[in-house]
Amino acid sequence: RPFEYRPILGPGYIRLLYLQPVSSDVTELRGFLRLHKLNEHSVYKAISYAWGEFQGFNQAIILDGKALKITDKLYAALMAYCHPDRTRVLWADAICINQADIAEKAQQVALMAEIYGRTKMVQVWL
Repeated sequence: RPFEYRPILGPGYIRLLYLQPVSSDVTELRGFLRLHKLNEHSVYKAISYAWGEFQGFNQAIILDGKALKITDKLYAALMAYCHPDRTRVLWADAICINQADIAEKAQQVALMAEIYGRTKMVQVWL
């Protein structure tokens, strides 16, 4: 079943991805999204990755038991950044922002400087 986003509570809230551990013999990404107030202390890493030439949504991440389609490049970045033994908290625009909701997307894009500014670290995947 496809993943369905829950609404963001209002201005100043973001979603964070809790990426579950992945061992070397597993290729399925799993996690869950949680809402966080941006001005409260949250330890997370933001990832930035090269979109390149768009070739479709060929991969998936299982969020709350449901599949969200993602690009090959985002899948590769998440596989590289996941831990084998603990959950990692990340912010990735294509997952943490409901791309199909134009109003949410505009509101979240306006927060991106603050989202990146409050992160513990920005990890880049080229």
